[in-house]
Amino acid sequence: MEMWVILTTVCFFNTAFMMAQDLPICWKDALLPIRYENESSCILVMQQLGKDLQRDMSDRLTTMQMKCVKIKGENYKHKEIDKLPLLKPNKEQ
Repeated sequence: MEMWVILTTVCFFNTAFMMAQDLPICWKDALLPIRYENESSCILVMQQLGKDLQRDMSDRLTTMQMKCVKIKGENYKHKEIDKLPLLKPNKEQ
């Protein structure tokens, strides 16, 4: 069975840590804390999160990029993936 995860890149602009540089502080390939059984579930959750967070992140001068990544069948390794709970789509919908 294939598994999917959402990887994020979060960047903070205009923080005290920037030390008068024009470069944001970014964290790359952070995992959202759940695995998905299929790509469509991953994409739906990612899109809803984007809608929910867009205004709040913009107000805080923060950006987030998200992508769904297949973790079985590729050589993608991350030590925390197997610890994440699995979201299974509701078959009744």
